[in-house]
Amino acid sequence: MNAMSDPRQPCATFTHDEYRLMLRAIAEAGYSFRRFPEAAGLLAGREPFVLMRHDIDMSVAKALAIARIEAEAGVRSTYFVMLRSDHYNPLSEADAPRIERMIELGHGLGLHFDAAVYPELSDSADAALFRERCGREIAVLEKWFGVPVQAVSFHRPSPLILEGEPDLTAPLPHAYMELFTKQIKYSSDSTGRWRFGHPLDSEEFAQRRPLHILTHPIWWDAEPLTPQQKLDNFIEERARLLERSVAANCTAYQIPARGDQS
Repeated sequence: MNAMSDPRQPCATFTHDEYRLMLRAIAEAGYSFRRFPEAAGLLAGREPFVLMRHDIDMSVAKALAIARIEAEAGVRSTYFVMLRSDHYNPLSEADAPRIERMIELGHGLGLHFDAAVYPELSDSADAALFRERCGREIAVLEKWFGVPVQAVSFHRPSPLILEGEPDLTAPLPHAYMELFTKQIKYSSDSTGRWRFGHPLDSEEFAQRRPLHILTHPIWWDAEPLTPQQKLDNFIEERARLLERSVAANCTAYQIPARGDQS
């Protein structure tokens, strides 16, 4: 297998083809793709399983591209949606249908919760307060999309959250519980690199032990681009969408001409 086709090579590019190869390698190793609420029961058995988790930090469109790749491979995973985000609106005319399509493809719905938008949580260790704020957002997602939220992941988790206290989101599990970060091998593509090594290079994968793989769809693209290029493209696209929206809602605004005017 050459470097371009080996999903275990350093993923500075994180292309869709690399993702397809990784899914294929996991499936060929005998893993089943499961959901977070199933994990505790599955640990008692010997069946190798993987929890595929996608935290949607910036782009629902990018997430849908990954969801389609997974569906084509017969893979079902969980997409964690942020309700209060500066980068997208999951209830908007553009993004709500994308999330609905992910659900139609058989993927699970999770809440990606940003505690930083709640000042009252900044210095709080009150699990009941966390549960109440998470519960508000869960209720909105469940009512809008008509399916149960299966688990919670935290955006930029604080040291308190990283302690893994289950009561923060009870009765739902959250992704930083010890079950998902200690008892199951955890890998993450945060900042566009595999923070804890490529999951296929891990001892746990070699031994066919359970895996928990987190991706952020913003890092995965059809073409080999650097993380900076991917973020630049995202910002430019968001700017174009904002211009079109303002122009459609305010006749006083005209989209400025771009390019060589000479």
